Amino acid sequence: EALRGTRLLLIKTLLLVRADSPMRGLVPWNRVVAALAVLQVTAGIIEVDVTLFGAFMRSMGAGSEVLGLVLGLGYGAAVLGSLAGGRLADQVGPRSWLLLCLALVSAGLAVQGASASWLVAALGFLLVQGAQAALRPAALRLLADAAWEQMGSVLGFLSSTYSAVAVG
Repeated sequence: EALRGTRLLLIKTLLLVRADSPMRGLVPWNRVVAALAVLQVTAGIIEVDVTLFGAFMRSMGAGSEVLGLVLGLGYGAAVLGSLAGGRLADQVGPRSWLLLCLALVSAGLAVQGASASWLVAALGFLLVQGAQAALRPAALRLLADAAWEQMGSVLGFLSSTYSAVAVG
């Protein structure tokens, strides 16, 4: 059901930019915006993962205290990831940093999926949270370079894409 909803959202998104669409021009469209729209859909799906993470951890025997600790550490990993991500996006370059962070998010999801204990799942969760936050500064930097004049429209579009998936 979630994949069906995601496919419908992508189709609607692509219709926004068709040459004959009355909505053409509402969102400045280029390769960076298109790539980040796909990332936003993926981030929305990962947000669903965060929502289900508690049930997943409980199924592995983690109690409320452990779950609270892991979720709290996840927010800490996001703060540290965001701070480090901004600095590293400037030093390494936004594209390289974004790709590295995507690889780390993928690795964290793989660790979660393959975990046989709550401790391993928690480590994967922390990696996902930190890496996902670390890629945001690079994504914003790429957006600024690609569509500075229409930054508000682009950010509104990308936020809507994320929210539609996370809520749907």
